[in-house]
Amino acid sequence: MSSDGQVLSARRARVVMTKSEWAYEEVRGMILEGSLKPGATVNQEELAAGLGISVTPLREALRRLEGEGFATLNAHRTLTINGLSAQELEDVYAMRLLLDPLAVSLATQRMTEDQAAIITRLAKARPRGGPTVVLAANREFHRAVYAASGNSFLTRTLDQLWSAADRYRLALITEHGSVITRVDAEHMEIAEAVASRHAAQAEALMRKHVGTTLDWIKELLEARA
Repeated sequence: MSSDGQVLSARRARVVMTKSEWAYEEVRGMILEGSLKPGATVNQEELAAGLGISVTPLREALRRLEGEGFATLNAHRTLTINGLSAQELEDVYAMRLLLDPLAVSLATQRMTEDQAAIITRLAKARPRGGPTVVLAANREFHRAVYAASGNSFLTRTLDQLWSAADRYRLALITEHGSVITRVDAEHMEIAEAVASRHAAQAEALMRKHVGTTLDWIKELLEARA
């Protein structure tokens, strides 16, 4: 496991989880970090043994990962790790282009001063580490915006969309780390608009931010093809 993976695994170990939740985080991390590669077929019983758990909680975790597009469960108790899909990317980001601007607009209207301070702090943060650490920090910023919207249904929906698209963002960060500087700058612009409670400006900046990321990832997939 990479040093980034060890840090994330250590963080997960400090959180009280069910076996299924723990298995979900571990297998998801293995997919994101590349130890379970796209196209690989994995025996569920062997994977459970390697994780030191029984098959039952693993299968619960795998069903969740299947729902997020990470893997496909097969009838003969194996799973196949899914590759990146241009159609899935378009579908996920079509939703985010609608919902992220809504969330940030609501945040400017409903957030507490503490929530505004958290959003600003996360926008200013410059995490040290590899792609998975940067990915986690990026997600934490957006989660703070979603939470400040005060709409729990919207927050849960966007969290699911983030989970489905993490593989795409990680591929982008891994191959084109220079985009992080621009992402950080866009986060600061969004945070400043949120702190000033300028709903229309924050909404426009968020839509541009999400759309730019989509364009970058599409270019990456086209180059790989």
